[in-house]
Amino acid sequence: MTPGGEFPATASLTDNAGKITGTFASQMGEVAVTGTLEGKALKMTMVAQTPQGEMTVVLTGDVDGDAIVNGQAEVPGIGAMPWSAKRAKQ
Repeated sequence: MTPGGEFPATASLTDNAGKITGTFASQMGEVAVTGTLEGKALKMTMVAQTPQGEMTVVLTGDVDGDAIVNGQAEVPGIGAMPWSAKRAKQ
C-alpha cells in the first residue's frame, strides 16, 4: 500500500540457508533484491531507479506458511508503509 493506493508487484525469491536473492518487478521495472531470513523474520533490500535517482527500499516481514505478513516497507521520502505477499499458485 502506498499513499496513492495499492502498488501491485511480483517477486521471484530464492532462499539459500537464510540468504535471500531474487528480483522484484512492478510497473516501475525490475530490480534485484537481497536479504536474510532468520527463523520467520524476513528482511530484504532493493535499490530502485527513479526519476529523482536511486532509492533504497527496505522490506521487513514475517514468513507465515505461503505468505508474508506484518510487512513494513521503509521508503525514503515517504516513510513506513504496510505490505504483504502470498506465494503464487504454480
